[in-house]
Amino acid sequence: MTMYDPKKTKVSVLQCSLQRAIDFFDLMSKKNGLLVYYEPNNVLKTMFEIKFLQDYGNEIEASFAFIGVLGSSPEVPLLDKFLTSKDKPSVISFTYNELGELETCGSMDVTKDTLNDRKYITDFLRVVRETSNHYNDIYNKSLNSLQAKMGGQGHGMPEDPHEYDPYNNHGDLEPEDLDLRKQFSNDRRMKSSQDKAYEDALRKIQQEKETKILEDQKRQHEIKIKEEKERELSNLKAIFEKEVVAPEFAIQILLRLPSGQRIPRTFDRRSKIGHVMNYVRSLDQKGFENPNAEFSLISGYPPTALDVYKTLHDIFGNSENEMIQVREH
Repeated sequence: MTMYDPKKTKVSVLQCSLQRAIDFFDLMSKKNGLLVYYEPNNVLKTMFEIKFLQDYGNEIEASFAFIGVLGSSPEVPLLDKFLTSKDKPSVISFTYNELGELETCGSMDVTKDTLNDRKYITDFLRVVRETSNHYNDIYNKSLNSLQAKMGGQGHGMPEDPHEYDPYNNHGDLEPEDLDLRKQFSNDRRMKSSQDKAYEDALRKIQQEKETKILEDQKRQHEIKIKEEKERELSNLKAIFEKEVVAPEFAIQILLRLPSGQRIPRTFDRRSKIGHVMNYVRSLDQKGFENPNAEFSLISGYPPTALDVYKTLHDIFGNSENEMIQVREH
């Protein structure tokens, strides 16, 4: 399929969110219809969407506002009920009905075959254009009639429709006029409520996405720390499994763990207390309430924490047997 230059398309494409496109369509574009192009695969975007705009840009520009939405967009759930398949590019047409409510008036799948069927796409654009124009005509006639009735009795429409209270200041309106006025006010409230629900849904999707990212980062960090500790433990075990102590420098240390268990171990008296602490760290069962807790080595009377930089000889001299208590912090 021929590749098309996006700069040569004939339609003004909106670079904004779906909600902003609807606001633009509603307040500024002065078009009766909005076309939303759904693209599940960014690779196909150039081949399909650009060709669609290139070949049918004049018809689109004349009657519609236009926006493209990717399958990766957080707004896709808002289009789910209008899509025949999430795996196919689609064009969905929206308009405002006679009550001023946004609704769809047609959709079509975009494939290589449909793109080459000019009559099929032209007929689709004609039908949705006529439908949106029809709804717009009915809406305008109803609105003009309401304004005429209100204006004729000295009650013009308010400058800001959101400030209007349909239950006050209705003067001498006939019951059917009052009902119609209430209907339009309720329609505006409904649209405002729908817009707020949309914003809330989008905000919730973004918050859930951010929360998931943070949870994934935390999980990866915890996995990394666990793997580092396992490597460190494995290295320490290998060191003490291979350690050989010369008899003339040997000192027998009895380690008393917090659980009461006693573990004898022969060390080189020239080793530092830090070396003994590493041996304790290499133990699978330390008798700790918290397996990851810090600890000290205690000896003497009164019991004193041993300096990690001093050697066993510095503390015990030429003694052949000593006991050291392991105290969990």
